[in-house]
Amino acid sequence: MILHKVAHLRICRARISCTATTLRSRFHSTDTSHEEFFRHTTYRFLHREQEELSRRYLSFNVDGLKAAAARAGGATSVVAMRKFTEGEFNKAFLMTLDNGKEVVGRLPLPKAGPSQLVVANEVATMDFARTHMDVPIPKVLSWEANSGQNSVEKDYMIMEKAEGVELNSVWAGLTERLRRELITELVKLEKKFTKTGIEGGYGGLYYRRDAEKEKLQLRNISVDGQKLEKFVLGPATQTSFWRDGKTEMDIERGPWDSALSYLLSVASRERAWVSHHAVHNEYPTPFDPPTDKPEAHIALLDKFTALAPYLVPPSSSHLKPTLAHRDLNTGNIFICDQELQKGKIKLTAIIDWQHTMIQPFYLAARAIPFLESPNVSQLPFDLTKVDFNALTSEQLQLIQPLFEQMKWAEFYKTMSHALNQPYHDTYFDNTRTLRVKPLLYAGMPFPKHYHPFRESLFEIIDKWDQLTSGSSLPCPIYFTEEEISARESGKQIWEQYVRTLGTVDGFIGMGCREGKVKAENYDDAVKRNKEFMELYVEELKKDVPEEAESAADIVPTFWVYRPWENDQEPVPELD
Repeated sequence: MILHKVAHLRICRARISCTATTLRSRFHSTDTSHEEFFRHTTYRFLHREQEELSRRYLSFNVDGLKAAAARAGGATSVVAMRKFTEGEFNKAFLMTLDNGKEVVGRLPLPKAGPSQLVVANEVATMDFARTHMDVPIPKVLSWEANSGQNSVEKDYMIMEKAEGVELNSVWAGLTERLRRELITELVKLEKKFTKTGIEGGYGGLYYRRDAEKEKLQLRNISVDGQKLEKFVLGPATQTSFWRDGKTEMDIERGPWDSALSYLLSVASRERAWVSHHAVHNEYPTPFDPPTDKPEAHIALLDKFTALAPYLVPPSSSHLKPTLAHRDLNTGNIFICDQELQKGKIKLTAIIDWQHTMIQPFYLAARAIPFLESPNVSQLPFDLTKVDFNALTSEQLQLIQPLFEQMKWAEFYKTMSHALNQPYHDTYFDNTRTLRVKPLLYAGMPFPKHYHPFRESLFEIIDKWDQLTSGSSLPCPIYFTEEEISARESGKQIWEQYVRTLGTVDGFIGMGCREGKVKAENYDDAVKRNKEFMELYVEELKKDVPEEAESAADIVPTFWVYRPWENDQEPVPELD
């Protein structure tokens, strides 16, 4: 797994003297007794922890939130309050009122985007999905989105507690019959997303009064031919339009009148960001994403812009404005516990509608995460040619969950075809991946996704006849002979990078993903990280004996996860 050992070792030696100092966040609160509410406590980070925690830190007026909750729930006071959940972009607090009711206070984190828009968009989206699509969603009891100019001192919503039990807590124990019934109910839920006749364009949903008050750019919206007075389309709140300094940039955020205008705005957005903010890493380590100079990335965005008209499906049914949940994972789905005890499935709540927008059908249609076909490409053997009698017990344990997931993915696909054919036909269309991948990678931040972005454009050229149904239209983009020659090596470098990070995370274990681990597993993860780094150093000494003496000093300066750069961790001593 050692990549370019000698070159990287020497480059990293040169970088020691200019290693960036650790970012330190200094949290200020007038009431330190509530720091546990303000600080992120669910996860810890093996690298740049202070930076990660600062992006998840949120102070607010606790008494103000309690008072808002009491008013919303028809009570006089809150008798108990605890942190309920900490998502990637929000905090939620469960509050018990003096009348016995339980309500949830939900506040967006700084990294979620402009809180005023984020809250207003989510509240309107939940209302629309509940009233116009008959989706089971907790009711929002009260909310304020005025840039924190309120008694809570932050934008927030107070909502009903989701009824039922979280699917994540019961999925493993469900019988095959109940799993089939659950998947059937989820397909019926997705049908509600598709049958609503939305017209008017694409973008985030808002209440008309709020959009007009804030002078947002807006578009009228109709459902089944009737113009809605309550709702309008406004700017998207997806983080890709706001993160990494984009808040201060004058870029197009919607609403959009066509799928093509949406695609072009993504390219324009990223081109503007790369032009003003991108920095080329001249000394990448084995753990940095392989990339190229910003100008090369801009050239890819220009190619994407030329392709955009051909990436839009020709069928109007695939362009139908659609509101669909962005992440139906098992933590966002609730089912009725009483019905479950009777051997039945009833969906009671679908939560977390943050950053949802009305999109073209072909972009809104997506597989339910836990019902997707598993990625078997990283297995150490070809699953289609494996001799099961020759597998070890460890290998059998590795593939058994994959076969289980394949089974439920196939059942989901079958039920989708039977009960929701428009959704099935759109999602499983043989050109959808070709159309979606370039947009996906075009919208991802430089420099990490340069190579998969470039490869997605190569694939368009390779499959141009498939994309255009065999028409005689010429492909509007091309790559030079030099770029074509470098394609395969670029793919291999990217795949090696992905495997390297996956190997490190796999060795650390405990669900480590890009250095993020549950807080209770942090100390063990730090130890495992150090153990793997020591193995890396030993391999390096064997492969590059002339660098053996300096390896122990150099490797900690470019290792992928460096918890010793956090305030509390000493630099490890390696033999």
